[in-house]
Amino acid sequence: MGSCFVIMPVSTPESFVPRYGGDDEHFRHVLDCLFVPAIRGAKLDPIPPITQGSDLIQANIIKNLVAADLVLCDISALNPNVFFELGCRTALNKPVCYVKDDLTGQIPFDNSMINHHTYQAALRPWSIGDEIAKLSKHITESDEQSKGKNRLWQYFGIRAIADALKTEGRDKVDKMDVLIMQMESLKKAIEEGQRSSAQPVTHAFKVTHAQGAPEAQSTLRYADAFYSSDLSPWTTWVHDDQKILRDAAKDLDHIEGMRTPNSPPGNLEPVKSILRSHLTSLSDALGRGLSGSDAEQANSLIGRIKALLQVRP
Repeated sequence: MGSCFVIMPVSTPESFVPRYGGDDEHFRHVLDCLFVPAIRGAKLDPIPPITQGSDLIQANIIKNLVAADLVLCDISALNPNVFFELGCRTALNKPVCYVKDDLTGQIPFDNSMINHHTYQAALRPWSIGDEIAKLSKHITESDEQSKGKNRLWQYFGIRAIADALKTEGRDKVDKMDVLIMQMESLKKAIEEGQRSSAQPVTHAFKVTHAQGAPEAQSTLRYADAFYSSDLSPWTTWVHDDQKILRDAAKDLDHIEGMRTPNSPPGNLEPVKSILRSHLTSLSDALGRGLSGSDAEQANSLIGRIKALLQVRP
């Protein structure tokens, strides 16, 4: 059985939590509930991105990037650490299977030409089985089509392949080198943070959505402070109110269809969590100035949700 190393966001930034229905461990749930079962369904051995009990987590990540037969790369939320690891894997000319969630919009140009699979971030209980099956198929096809190579190479015509560093007899030296590098990185981050707090960051406010997007403002402040680069095309969060309405209506139809006299109660907490998430999203949409028939639909959906949750208006 071949191996599949997962590179993905390992934590959910606080500013992204509202986007993911208030779940502050969203990406951990994506790993456990979707990625691991899908990889196993593709007859591969999953290697998760979190390495416990390691003195040098980065070293183990690099080892897995070098040794794994396939890498499953989740570019959701356009996490910079993920793109760094993706770059390392690409330099080695080894196969990568791309995925992203349905809340991540435009993909950076260099990666947009590669076929990728879009999964539903909501992880709804009635659709997770289909999501796992679709992702398993995508992983299998990516593995077979790559033929052990990285597909970006055929587009860019790259010729020189990076080679993993041979470290026989250098373990102690290598660990010290990494520790020194980490200390320098921390020192630089502290210095940059002090400068950014003393000087207002104006770029973040210029590119943020006019109607207000606190999660985008937070992300861009961080990016300006530590990376000093123009990330606005990738990090500005634009609310899609029409999608909010469609998703809420679709989920409510599913949930109301489950309410039959003979159906067992089961565990209702996942369903209640979905309802509360839609209640928050719809209320936020109305607060942003939703009007006309859209506002009427939002209020109608809110009424149906409150009835299901037995919440007094």
